[in-house]
Amino acid sequence: MIERAVHLTPRKFAAVLALLVVLLVAALAIGLSIGAVNVFAMPDPEQAASIVREQRLPRVLLAALVGGALATAGAVLQALVRNPLASPYVLGISSGAALGAVSAIWLGLEVPILGVSPVSAFAFVGSLGALATVFAIARRGGQLPPHTLLLAGVVVNSIFSAAILFMNYVADVQRSQQIVRWLMGGIEWVRLDTALRAAPLIVLGAVGLCVFARPLNLLAIGEDPARALGVPVERIRLSLFVLTSLVTGVAVSVSGPIAFVGLIVPHALRFLFGADHRLLLPASFLGGAAFLVIGDTAARSVLASQEIPVGIVMALVGGPFFIWLLRRSLRGRMHG
Repeated sequence: MIERAVHLTPRKFAAVLALLVVLLVAALAIGLSIGAVNVFAMPDPEQAASIVREQRLPRVLLAALVGGALATAGAVLQALVRNPLASPYVLGISSGAALGAVSAIWLGLEVPILGVSPVSAFAFVGSLGALATVFAIARRGGQLPPHTLLLAGVVVNSIFSAAILFMNYVADVQRSQQIVRWLMGGIEWVRLDTALRAAPLIVLGAVGLCVFARPLNLLAIGEDPARALGVPVERIRLSLFVLTSLVTGVAVSVSGPIAFVGLIVPHALRFLFGADHRLLLPASFLGGAAFLVIGDTAARSVLASQEIPVGIVMALVGGPFFIWLLRRSLRGRMHG
C-alpha cells in the first residue's frame, strides 16, 4: 500500500477533516445547482425550489451516503487484507450485495417490513455471504495470501454475476428492465424517504468502523504483531467484516453496484495525509461522499439530452486507475 509515516496531531486531524467538510459542502452545493434544468434561470421561484427539494436534494444526499460508505469500506478492507487492490467491488462484496438485492427484486419483495426494506436486508445478507465465501476459498493455514484473495474475489464475482444474469433472463419484462437499470448503478430516481432510511445504517456503520481505527493500525502491520500487542485479532476482524458488509450492503441496495469508489478515494487520501486510520477512515467517508456527488453531477450533466448512470462513469474513471495500481503493485513486488 501507499503509506507514509506521518505523525497525527490534533491540529492536523482537525485541519484535514475541516478541509474535507468544506469540499463536501461545495460538492453538495454544486450538485444542487447543476442539472438538465438551470434553476437560476427559471421565472417561477417556487418551481425551481420544488426541483431542488424533490429531485436534486435526495439525489445528492444519497450520493454522499453511498460514496462515504464505499470509500470507508475500501479503506478498512485494504488494511485488513494488507492489499492495495482490495475494495468492496474487487473482493466480490458488492456483487454479493447485488445478488441479494436482485433476488429481492426478482421475488417481488419490495414492501418494507417493520421499516426495513427487504432489498436492503437481502443485500446485507448477500454481502456478508460473499465475504465469507471469498475468505473460505482464499484462506490457507490461517493466512490470507493477497493474490489468492483477489483471485477468489474474481471467481465469486463471476459466479454471482452469472446468477444475476440467470434471474434477469427468466424474469418478466418489467422486472428484467428494473434489474438491468439497477445493475448500471444509479440514483436518479431516488426519493427522500429512501435516503433517510439508508442514512442511519450507513452513518452508524461508518462510525462503528472508525471506532476500530487504533486496532486497525496494528492489524495493517500484521496479525502476529497485533496479537503480541494485545489486540483480540479474531474478534476485531469479525466486527470489521460485519460492519463493512453492513455499510456496503445498504449502499448497494439503494444505488446498485458502483465500482472503484472504495479503491480510488482511500488511496488518494492515504497518499495526501498518511496511513493512520484514525484520520484515514473519517477522511475516506467525507472524501468518498464528495467524490461520488461530483461524479453523479457529472453523470447527469455531460450529455444534454439524457443522463448517464453514475456507475458507468465510475467504472470508466476507476478502470484505468485500477490498471495503474495493479502495475505499480507488480513493479514493487518485482523490485522487492
